Amino acid sequence: MSNENSNLRVGSAGAGLFVGSTEILGGGVANLLKEITIASDFENQAYASRILIANFSDNDGITLEREGSPTIIPARHIEWYSLNAEVMDYNVYNDGDIDVRCLSAHVDNGAGNPQIVFEDVTVENGFNCINWTKYFTVLLIFNAI
Repeated sequence: MSNENSNLRVGSAGAGLFVGSTEILGGGVANLLKEITIASDFENQAYASRILIANFSDNDGITLEREGSPTIIPARHIEWYSLNAEVMDYNVYNDGDIDVRCLSAHVDNGAGNPQIVFEDVTVENGFNCINWTKYFTVLLIFNAI
């Protein structure tokens, strides 16, 4: 037995979560976790800020810029990156031709009390996905609808 619509297929054959014809989650969270990579320049030190970028979109033009040095985030790619919290010079831009929806969660110390902040923005070409934070950030990127 199989039930499906254009994005979710349920059943023993061909089950998974799809964006169009591209499978983004098949076989559960365990398969998704296997896809997370760690950048070769990742620093796992207490002073280093970190960002997890999950580009689930079809956009190959997502760019993480750190201290003026760009790193292209491929489409359908998940990776951990470290940031220099002291320099406070990084951003994630949409340099591609597909509008994306960026969902982020980060720790903000606003009034001196740390809190989790969630942001949901649609980003066109040439604009940034996140506001700078020196604390841990998770950024999920999807095709804009």
